[in-house]
Amino acid sequence: MHSAVFINPPGPSRLYRSMTCTYVSKANYIWQPQDFINLSAQFPGDFNIGFYDCSIDNISKEELFKTIAVEPPDIALIALSSIVYGPDMDFLKDFRNRFKDTKILILGDIFLEKVFWEKGMEHADGLILNSIDINLAEYIETGRNVSENLILKGSIPTEEKAYSAKSKKVSIGVPRHELFINKKYRFPFVRSFLYSTVSTQFGCLYQCNYCSQCKIPVSYRDYGEVLEEIRKVHSLGVRDIFFGDPNFGFPKENALPLLEGMIKNNFSMRWVCYINPALVDGEILRLMKKSGCHTVIIGVEDEDIDMLRELYKRTLSRQRLQEFCSECNRLGINVCGDFIIGLNSDEKAVERMVDFAKMLKLDYASFNIFSVLFGSKVRENLIKEGKIDPYIVGFDTSGTYGQNERLVRLRNMAVKKFYLRPSYLLRRISRISSLPELIIQFEEMVTMFKNHILKRKADSD
Repeated sequence: MHSAVFINPPGPSRLYRSMTCTYVSKANYIWQPQDFINLSAQFPGDFNIGFYDCSIDNISKEELFKTIAVEPPDIALIALSSIVYGPDMDFLKDFRNRFKDTKILILGDIFLEKVFWEKGMEHADGLILNSIDINLAEYIETGRNVSENLILKGSIPTEEKAYSAKSKKVSIGVPRHELFINKKYRFPFVRSFLYSTVSTQFGCLYQCNYCSQCKIPVSYRDYGEVLEEIRKVHSLGVRDIFFGDPNFGFPKENALPLLEGMIKNNFSMRWVCYINPALVDGEILRLMKKSGCHTVIIGVEDEDIDMLRELYKRTLSRQRLQEFCSECNRLGINVCGDFIIGLNSDEKAVERMVDFAKMLKLDYASFNIFSVLFGSKVRENLIKEGKIDPYIVGFDTSGTYGQNERLVRLRNMAVKKFYLRPSYLLRRISRISSLPELIIQFEEMVTMFKNHILKRKADSD
């Protein structure tokens, strides 16, 4: 029997690692390891797979190594984060020294930058750049690589591949979701304590300069394969899904039969997704609602839409944004708007941002602190201009690491102004549909205020 392990190394308890995103949770939530879930689909059935999330399960390096040493795995997939890059690299080095015969494949947002590829390869055998557009099965079976999204030691390309606007259909099979179902993973908008993450695509159609996915072309899975995955999740007794796509619903000719299939099969799933209002129309929204969608997350970023277009190539119009929020409100779909504090240098921008969130009648607003993300055009340009060191690491959008006190103060002000309104609290309570949902959202709010308002106030006293 062959074996493999997926590993999130020891680190902060609310640290999320992935190929395109890493953060420390602003509240009580922590996402499932989306990339590991996708990659688990490509291991042959005779592989025994273990999963260790040392962060959420509070497993020390010594405990992990002792457990794995009982039967050392053939392959280890290890995720690294730019936020704790130093400790993660130390872990990788120690793992290599301890398990010399294990093939090590690494992944993480840090590898959106080619300058870190060779550093990672000092202690690994390969680097994964995409969790659905990759023939990992071929590598597992033969040791050879036939995928441009798997970089092997000794064969690092001299140049990065150019961005392609053309989308690509791919297949991975059905992930082993049973490995990743754990009540310690929390998503703030689901309606029970267990949920599963399903990916229909990887990469983004849009090229907003501040985004880590602006240079990653879209790969998408056939709706039939996704329906089989949802059937598997349903069989495990899970009724809540997070579609972890950058923008759910693309291409439309694939999204429509997916939604229709969910309805026809009567899965009765409750689900949440990220979406771009420019990407969907009324037909798609109505089918989303009918198939179980109750919450969507959209990037609003800032009230100054013209500034976003001119400086950051953000193409969403104010009119479409307003129309979309109104359509969702009529259908009874909750909307969470993501905002970025720091894209706009105007001190009054955050106040306008909060007023805009109120005007849109958002059900939730997530106020994030601007960070120069790996893989973004903003970071690429700043490096070219000599304004930042290409090896600088250790920042996150919650402000926990590499914090900017002025932006943290503005973020805390925005949270208070948006959430501490009697009218908002009454609306939020009226939309709660179950006791688990009430508990989840109450815990999120308490933790958010504890971590980012009460704690900051105590620190300043």
